[in-house]
Amino acid sequence: MLQDTQAPVLLTQAKLLDLLPGDEDAIYRVPTVICLDGQDTAIEQEPIENLPQSATQAKNLAYVMYTSGSTGRPKGVEIRHFSITRLLFGIDYAHLDETQTVLHMAPISFDASTFEVWGALLHGGRCILYPERVPTPKSMGALIRKHAVTTLWLTASLFNTMIDEAPEELRGVKQLLTGGEALSVTHIRRALRQLPGTRLINGYGPTETTTFACCYPIPADLSETLRSIPIGRPIGNTQVYVLNRQLKPVPVGVPGELYIGGAGVARGYLNRPELTAEKFIPDPFSDRPDARLYKTGDLVRYLLDGTIEFLGRRDQQVKMRGFRIEPGEIETVLGQYGALREALVLVHENERGEKSLVAYVVPGQGQNVTMAQMRQHLKVHLPEYMIPADFIVLESLPLTPNGKLDRQALPTPESARRTVGENYVAPKLMIHHQLIAIWEELLNRQPIGITDNFFHVGGHSLLAARLVGRIEQIFGKKIALSTLFAGPTIEQLAQAIQQRIDADEGSSRAAIIAVQMGKAGQRPFFYLHGDYMGGAFYCFTLARGLGAEQPFYALEPYKFNGLRIPPTIKEIAAAHIEALRAIQPKGPYLLGGFCNGGLMAYEMARQLRAAGESLDMLLLIDPASPPHSRTRRAYTRICDMFGVGEDTQIDWQLRLRHIYKYLRFPLYRKGQQDTEGVETAQTTKDVANAKGHRLPRLRRLFPDPEMLRQDWPGVYRWEASGYRPGTYDGKITFVWSSEDKFRKAWIRTMPPVQVDKVFVIPGSHLIYTLEQVNALAQRLRACLDVANKGQ
Repeated sequence: MLQDTQAPVLLTQAKLLDLLPGDEDAIYRVPTVICLDGQDTAIEQEPIENLPQSATQAKNLAYVMYTSGSTGRPKGVEIRHFSITRLLFGIDYAHLDETQTVLHMAPISFDASTFEVWGALLHGGRCILYPERVPTPKSMGALIRKHAVTTLWLTASLFNTMIDEAPEELRGVKQLLTGGEALSVTHIRRALRQLPGTRLINGYGPTETTTFACCYPIPADLSETLRSIPIGRPIGNTQVYVLNRQLKPVPVGVPGELYIGGAGVARGYLNRPELTAEKFIPDPFSDRPDARLYKTGDLVRYLLDGTIEFLGRRDQQVKMRGFRIEPGEIETVLGQYGALREALVLVHENERGEKSLVAYVVPGQGQNVTMAQMRQHLKVHLPEYMIPADFIVLESLPLTPNGKLDRQALPTPESARRTVGENYVAPKLMIHHQLIAIWEELLNRQPIGITDNFFHVGGHSLLAARLVGRIEQIFGKKIALSTLFAGPTIEQLAQAIQQRIDADEGSSRAAIIAVQMGKAGQRPFFYLHGDYMGGAFYCFTLARGLGAEQPFYALEPYKFNGLRIPPTIKEIAAAHIEALRAIQPKGPYLLGGFCNGGLMAYEMARQLRAAGESLDMLLLIDPASPPHSRTRRAYTRICDMFGVGEDTQIDWQLRLRHIYKYLRFPLYRKGQQDTEGVETAQTTKDVANAKGHRLPRLRRLFPDPEMLRQDWPGVYRWEASGYRPGTYDGKITFVWSSEDKFRKAWIRTMPPVQVDKVFVIPGSHLIYTLEQVNALAQRLRACLDVANKGQ
């Protein structure tokens, strides 16, 4: 752009100077660079008095704004001063005066900023500058409330995001203009219901006609048969024509190309006389010799009420997230990459109506290409929003029998994932699975590995804002968008989130994890998976088996670390209830638990009933029962005799439990021998000694008590041995594994209960096989359907 405009002055900031091309890279060097935040600038040396007279005339250029071009070279649109005043004065599509507060969010290189900035300042109103790089629903809502914003422009994509994620944040806005691409009728209907005090306006106009050419105030009572939102009628000082290829007006209802005339039409394209002559034609309907019409390339038609309906593009140009994109420009740049023989770029629309760019490439003879290489090549020449989300490598482009491109035979991105040298890395931690579930929902693609780059698998700035909001919703931790931009993989993001979680460790001993958010208004199912290994990955498969609408929350095993005297089972249950109530303050509740989690769910249900709450379902899967308490009573008496304090009694019990298991179970003993000393070994020989069972037997028999305190089952079972279960007066549904022996122990040690249903699923106690999880999901879904009927 600097080279094309030959700009004599560049205004910037000191921190951005390093981004300018160096002497060896520069095609054009700006004669004068002024840092607005500098101490000694050329501006400070100028007089502070008003200029005696402005030489600027209405026909002079106000700005040059660049848009995509099919030849690989952006086009600079020349807009004059009178075109801006035509946009903002003598209008009826919006109300602009000194009482208006306009939120300025559009990039200054996007022509919506013309309306935002000058719509406020030329009328004496207030212009609020959005302070963040990418808008999020919460930050936008906070700014709207803080400054009492009355007028707002949103691209159609951002509008849809706001209506999907947080429509309440837009309440208070009096005038909401949206556009940049075709509006979603579904989202407009939802907005009309959610924002009854807001006037919705569809704003249409190419950059070449100064922001808006037509506007449509959307009525509150949209017709039920409406298929699309019209772009309305021309604004003041604007003429529009729907013409055929012979430049003759077409009748009402007949499609034609839209031509725009009037004071908003640009002077042309900077330094592009041939393209200017092609797109800005003489106006055959005007008596003025200099009048021009802009040939939009948009197909439209007149409706019976005189409004105009947008039908699509005559060429391949598309609009995505407010940006005008020429796929041919991307193809041209890809064609300059030496390893490719052919390249085709298309827009793919998924079942949710979301658009993304897909590049189909054919490598040259003997050439191997990767997505990373092609992305890097494009980044040198194109902005981020023009880089395809998917690159699909083909041996050749499919052709019809007539030798034309067969678009129907092209593979979809969903059927051609990971064909360009990407290595899928599976999730390893629970937090990886949580983030993958969020990414799969937002990006609508599978599978996603933990080293995938968010912005390389279909992510963009709007989805980034939604991702940050979803992370805060699920993890209760707010991360900055800059964190995502700096580390855009699940692996990096998980590390950043875990650091935040670890910093707040003391306040979250009874953690709760949103495995599946489900449908708003649907009651959540709370599940204690009882997996002390930190995994419970089957929860995600189980949640999917219940259907996407069912919210599913996992209550993590209680964190004992750092506690000298662990809490009792009843105290742990109370902590879990507190975490549960943060999600659902009042019952009836849907609660379930597996193994140790089953015993904990039983105690939670008792406490909830004692507090006056009700449960529509309590489901226990192979629930553990309290261990025999005679051994604990004996330990306690002996410790009392020798004056052992309460805080060290557990250490003795854990040590005796370890000795018993070490002597009794060979597999446990072998595991201790294989791992003992390996972590502290300094040399290969030390590791060999450690794995060769050469450590003294006494060291293996009497390990450090602090190490034993990390043994979650040991600490938990110690507390469970002191638990006296009371009676639960509600009904319980049981699921038992066919090879498990927990059922007899439960019946023998627990109080009598009211059994609602009993199911048996195949397999052993550990529910890690896909067959078991699917069988469990089938039983659980049936129980939830019954429980939810009375909701």
